Amino acid sequence: MQLTRTLNVITMACLLFLTGCFGITGDTITPEADGQNTTTGNNSTNHAPFIDTSSLLNSMMYMEDEITQTNVSFDPFTGDEVLNGFNVTLHHAAIDIDGDAMTMGWDHDLDGNIDVSTTVSSGFTELSIDIAQWTNVSDLIESGYYHTMVAFIAIDEHGVGNAEFVEIWGYYEAEAEDGSAFGNLALYVMDAEDASGSPSDGIEDNLVRV
Repeated sequence: MQLTRTLNVITMACLLFLTGCFGITGDTITPEADGQNTTTGNNSTNHAPFIDTSSLLNSMMYMEDEITQTNVSFDPFTGDEVLNGFNVTLHHAAIDIDGDAMTMGWDHDLDGNIDVSTTVSSGFTELSIDIAQWTNVSDLIESGYYHTMVAFIAIDEHGVGNAEFVEIWGYYEAEAEDGSAFGNLALYVMDAEDASGSPSDGIEDNLVRV
């Protein structure tokens, strides 16, 4: 009887040892059941900034003739008016939901670099866009109309960025009126000399020849 009890105790001890109940064996002997694996969510994803250029607000400004103004000068030799480009005022809004600092601004020649920077998350920016960046679309619409595209860029401190295009129309009234620039400021120089002949008591004498 005593021998049987001893054998039972030894057998139970061996079973407990093999099943890992004593904490001696590794977890690989008793793998976790399905659904018991514990995973940690990845909360380190960095998001690109979100941008909105308010097409409604910018369109309203254009309708009020405030979004584009001609940038002109006058040729010093001919006095002809020269269109150098258009000055525009555009609205933007940007946010980084990760709370990162952003580098923001407008790219008016679409080379991927910020040409005019801004530090405010929402507001207006004045741009002076050279005529080389505009396309004359007079043949498509009517004389005097120009078109261009610019982009607002926002890049967070980790180098992740986003961009949004803005379409702009310019109107050059001088070209629309006569198909070319107007407003000639040339100074005319005149000289004169006495007319030939002798004065009379009539009313048709030419006193000066210009």
